[in-house]
Amino acid sequence: MYFDALSATAFIPDAEMTFAAVPYYAPVRNANDPLLDYSWSVGGASIPEDAKTKSEITINAKDSTGIALVDLSITHRTNFFFEAKGTWNVTFSSFAGSTNDSFHTTQ
Repeated sequence: MYFDALSATAFIPDAEMTFAAVPYYAPVRNANDPLLDYSWSVGGASIPEDAKTKSEITINAKDSTGIALVDLSITHRTNFFFEAKGTWNVTFSSFAGSTNDSFHTTQ
């Protein structure tokens, strides 16, 4: 739901969620344009981008506990004035009663 942006702190009722960045004002043809560089991290760990869907990240929080700190930085390869950043604290419902504090991401 593109009209329903993720707030700085969010509760996700599922154990797995795919997040998509939509750089509305970037000088590109689409969100996965090769001119954009995405730098995703979860809990401070860098997540390598997928060449086909680099504007998306899937977090699997099954058997995890705590808050996932999701960080994103988007830059443009030729327009050095373009930069977008965001940080979100995401709590998944699977956290209740769990003891493992790691998060799994897939591309």
